[in-house]
Amino acid sequence: MMVSKLKENKLLIYIFIVTTSALFLLISSTSSPLYPMNPWVDVNAYFTVGRGMLHGKVPYVDLFDVKGPLVFYLYSVMALISDNTFFGVFAIEFILFSLFLCSAYKITTLYISNIEVRMFVTAYVAFATVSSYAFEKGTSVEEICLWAMTYALYLVLRSAKTEKSLTTVEAMIIGLLGAWCFWIKYTMFGLFIGLAFYVIIKYFFSDKEHFIKLLLSFLFGFFVLSAAIIIALACQGALSEAVNSYFFANVSQYSETSNNSKVLSVIISVVKGTISFTARNLQISIVVWMGLVLAIFDKKTSAKLVLSIAFASLLFFDYGGGVRNRYYALVFAVFLPACLGEIIRWMNKKGLLGEDLINSKIIVVIFTAILITLTYFISDNTRLLRYSKADMPQFQFAEIINQTPNATILNYGYLDTGLYFATGIDPSNKYFYIPNKVMEDAAHNEQNQILLNGKVDYIVSVNPLDEKYTNYELVEQDYFDFDGLTYYLYFKR
Repeated sequence: MMVSKLKENKLLIYIFIVTTSALFLLISSTSSPLYPMNPWVDVNAYFTVGRGMLHGKVPYVDLFDVKGPLVFYLYSVMALISDNTFFGVFAIEFILFSLFLCSAYKITTLYISNIEVRMFVTAYVAFATVSSYAFEKGTSVEEICLWAMTYALYLVLRSAKTEKSLTTVEAMIIGLLGAWCFWIKYTMFGLFIGLAFYVIIKYFFSDKEHFIKLLLSFLFGFFVLSAAIIIALACQGALSEAVNSYFFANVSQYSETSNNSKVLSVIISVVKGTISFTARNLQISIVVWMGLVLAIFDKKTSAKLVLSIAFASLLFFDYGGGVRNRYYALVFAVFLPACLGEIIRWMNKKGLLGEDLINSKIIVVIFTAILITLTYFISDNTRLLRYSKADMPQFQFAEIINQTPNATILNYGYLDTGLYFATGIDPSNKYFYIPNKVMEDAAHNEQNQILLNGKVDYIVSVNPLDEKYTNYELVEQDYFDFDGLTYYLYFKR
C-alpha cells in the first residue's frame, strides 16, 4: 500500500512538473505556438545555422557564428522537427525546461519533507525564471543549459547534505553535464569549476585515492561528449574554424575588460554584473541572496561550501569578461531551489510558517495558477501576443521575396532579424548577419562587397542603405512598434 502511494505521488509530481513547464513556457517564451515567431536576433541566428546544416551548410565555415557547436547541432534537431515554424524549437525547449524543473524538485527533496511545499517551490522556480528580465525572448543558450547545471548542483549538494561520498558514476555524469554546457557557452562551465573546487577541498587531503577516481571519472564523462562533438566538426571540415570562432575570436574580441590593470578590471566587471543581476531580476536575486546568506551563517549547514563556491565561480566566469547582456543573469536561476530550501529550513527552525505553509495540492494548483497569471502581466514578451504574422515585417517581406523564383537575400548591417526564417531561404554568404564585436570588420567588408556587386536579389536592413548602393531600390518599409525598429526591403534593379 505504501509503495503504491509512493508511485502515485511520484506520477503526480511528474505530471505537475510537465504541466507547469508547458504552461509557463506557452505564456512566456516567444518560441511558443501562441506567438507569431521568436523575434530574438540570437535565436534566429542559431536557427539559420541549424537549418542551413540540414541543407549541407557547414557551421563556422559557410555560416559564421561564435556560439558553441552543440548549439547548432541542437538547432538542427529543432529545424528537423519543423523548418518553417518555431514548433521544433519550442518542443526541445519544453523538454529541457521540464528537466530543469525535475532537477529543481530533486534539490527541494534535500531540504523539504512536505511534498506540497516542494511542488510550490518548483512552481516558483518556473515563475521566477520565465518572468525575469534575464529570460529575454526564450530559448537562450543559458536556458537550455539550466537543466544540466541544476542536476550537477543537485548531485554535489546531495553528497554534501547526506555526508555520503560522491560516487564515480555521479562524477562521470557531472562530466557529461559539464561538457554539455562547455560546448554551448563555455562561461557556464564556471559552475562546474566551482563544484570542482568543493570536491578538491572535500576529498584531496582526506581521501586522495577517491579524489583521483572522481577526477578520472569526471574527465571521462567530459571527454565522451567532447570527443563526439570534435569528431563531428572534423568530419564536416569545420574543426579549425570552430576553434578560431568559438575560442580565440570570443576571447580576443568579445571581452571588454581592459588589458591595463586586468585584475582590477575583472573585479569591477564582476561587481557591475552582480549589481545588474540583482537589480533587474528581483524574483531571482532576492531569493538567491537570502538563501546564500542563511546557508553561509548557519554553522550546521553542510551545503554552505557547495553553494557559496559554485555561486562565486559562476559569477566570476559570467561577468568577468566585462559584458553584461541581460540574458547572462538567467544562469543564477539554478540556485533558486536550494536557496528557497534554505529559507524554508530557517523558517522551520524559527517556528515560522515553514513546511506548514501549504498542506493541500489544491492550494498548490491555485498558487501555480496565480503565478502563471502574474507571468502574463510581468513578462516583457506577452506584448507580442497581440500581433499576428501579418503584422510582422518579416512575414510581409517574405511574401514579396518568395514571389521571385530562387531568390537570394542578405540581412544587411545588423543582427539576424528573422528574415531567413520567415522566407525559408538559406544565406548565400558566410557573414549572414553582423555579429557584435567578434569579426565585425570582416562581416561588414563581405556584406559591403555583396551590395556593390549586386550579388543578391533582396536586401533587408534596419537602416536606409547608403546612396552609393545605386543598384538596389527600396520596395517596402515597415515600422514594428514591438521592437521599435523600421525594416527596409530593397530589390536589385
